[in-house]
Amino acid sequence: MEIDKKYQILDAVDNIYEMSNKSELDLSLFELLNEDLQQLATFLKIAPNEAFFVAIIFNMNYEGETVDFKDLITYFNCRPSAVLRYNDVLEALEEKNVILKTSSRHRVYVSKNNNQYFLNKEITEAILSNTPLKEMPKKIEMDVFFLLETLYKLGLKRSEGEMSTGKLLLDTKILLIRYSHFPLVKKTNEFQLNALESLLYFYVIHKTIVNETAYLTTALEAFLENSKAKMDFIISLTNEESILIKENLLKVEGDKLISDATLELTDESLRILENVGVKIKLQNENSKNLIIANQIPERKLFYKNEVKEQISMLSSILEEAPFNSIKDRLKQKNMPQGVTVLLHGSPGTGKTETVLQLAKETNRAIFKIDISNTKSMWFGESEKKIKRIFTDYKALVKKSETTPILFFNEADAIISTRKNVTSSNVAQTENAIQNIILDELETFDGIFMATTNLIENLDNAFERRFLFKIKLQNPEVEQKMEIWKQKLPLLTNDEALKLADSFDFSGGQIDNIARKVEIHEIIHNEKITLQSIESFCQSEKLDTSKASKVGFGR
Repeated sequence: MEIDKKYQILDAVDNIYEMSNKSELDLSLFELLNEDLQQLATFLKIAPNEAFFVAIIFNMNYEGETVDFKDLITYFNCRPSAVLRYNDVLEALEEKNVILKTSSRHRVYVSKNNNQYFLNKEITEAILSNTPLKEMPKKIEMDVFFLLETLYKLGLKRSEGEMSTGKLLLDTKILLIRYSHFPLVKKTNEFQLNALESLLYFYVIHKTIVNETAYLTTALEAFLENSKAKMDFIISLTNEESILIKENLLKVEGDKLISDATLELTDESLRILENVGVKIKLQNENSKNLIIANQIPERKLFYKNEVKEQISMLSSILEEAPFNSIKDRLKQKNMPQGVTVLLHGSPGTGKTETVLQLAKETNRAIFKIDISNTKSMWFGESEKKIKRIFTDYKALVKKSETTPILFFNEADAIISTRKNVTSSNVAQTENAIQNIILDELETFDGIFMATTNLIENLDNAFERRFLFKIKLQNPEVEQKMEIWKQKLPLLTNDEALKLADSFDFSGGQIDNIARKVEIHEIIHNEKITLQSIESFCQSEKLDTSKASKVGFGR
């Protein structure tokens, strides 16, 4: 009994559809279907004549993607005028948001002949589940940015296998119909883009807004299941058959058949977006992970003599003229041309600051990567992010007058000894990331620098990949005295020497003391005493048992 009740609505829908075939829309049809029409109308809270077209469109949507006037005329086997008599019914359903309407891509200059209809998803689900609607679904209000995000998330679902390409493109059509009143959607509709072109266009807009690179192959692999469909679309771009290229909406940078080809908005697209109120601040050199040389504060660094020589040589190599000569010489001898540097040592010894100052001295930008951001919660995403880093760096090199530095700060997690792959999925992912980096560094053509605190965990394969390995240590007493004097000019030479001799501090730790001194003077509005500096030094290390006391009473 329950099963019969569950399928009553579906039975009514099927009966209406079957009885209507070749009916010529004879008025007697509605009398024959009265019981079914009343049941469906009551269920959906609409008029019986509206329920009639809901049943027809429901079935046709499942047989194909859209329903147009020609489909209705063919199915009913009637004259166009017979369907046009019910135009007010279709408009009422559209007004109630029961059906959604779009226009055919191929313009036909006859009123109503371009119309194509979809049944609202909420109505479809109600019919399939036999769950009555408490009230008619209303249009969800969103702004254009939320629409772009929604379309982007649809693409993610498809890339993760949660929906088919057909479902993705159908949902895209429905969303763009529902929000066709948005100025951006209204403007792009003028170009008569198909569903895939629309999705790709809005995908590139979304990527541009969030300052991310839109890669052609990545997008097509996410949206399309069929390899031939991907290739056909790439060919349409290459031959300039796609409206996206014909109408100068998008441009492809790089070889369209290569994985690092990118999609970018044209100046025409940027103008369109500005006219419809979508302001995009294009990514520039100051944004995201890029550090510009002239924005780096100049700081004097102190090294032990042997380290000072290594840093000085590295600085000379990175000067533009020697760097280019070295690359040419290595290329002639068929040797790797990249300069790869590992700076290692305990925290606070100046590894990061050394990279910054080298960049400033040689007028090079830094593409700095926070390794923690590559640790994605989704399996497989971390590998993609690492690959993307190197692809983005290569693109940056092409656009830059001087080769920038790719900088992996605190890279311990990704250059340490590889794990047993049988231990966990996490270990497999981390090993995959390391293998990607090793492959990239094998043929690296640029400047790569990494820092680590844990050199003892360095994987042997990485040791070979670094051309220069420089160990930074806590400075000797003489250098520490200079640092103390630089950071705290109020100290006398004798006081600075005593502090340097008594506390085995790194430059970073001395920095901490100097900051505490500044804070003390602001709060107490008085110059600090050596006794207070001594107190700060004693508390700087968690274990102070080995520290000697300094002060006026020593």
